[in-house]
Amino acid sequence: MTPFTRTGLQVAGAFGALLITFGIGAGSTSAKTVEVERVVEVTPAACQRYIDLSEQVLGYASEGLGYSSDAMEAAARFNISGIEASTAKLDTLALKVEALSPQVIAAKAECRGY
Repeated sequence: MTPFTRTGLQVAGAFGALLITFGIGAGSTSAKTVEVERVVEVTPAACQRYIDLSEQVLGYASEGLGYSSDAMEAAARFNISGIEASTAKLDTLALKVEALSPQVIAAKAECRGY
């Protein structure tokens, strides 16, 4: 056998092995059916209430920062009526947060009970 023939047979053998390998692999996956189970988590109602109340408190806090900024600007201009107006708005927000606090604490405790 000549070196050319031996090399040709080696290449043909390698090519044949690849064909058989890919053929078997392709044949084995084409008939499979895969079922996927989808798990959807739902937030418990108590936790959703806690989130909603917390978002409301954070909204008040954000609003309060704006009023504090207004008060500081008024103070920089020696604007007493501006300071008093901002202070009144901050006091109103403080009452709202104070009224929500027991509800937030209760919702937090109920949420953590899950």
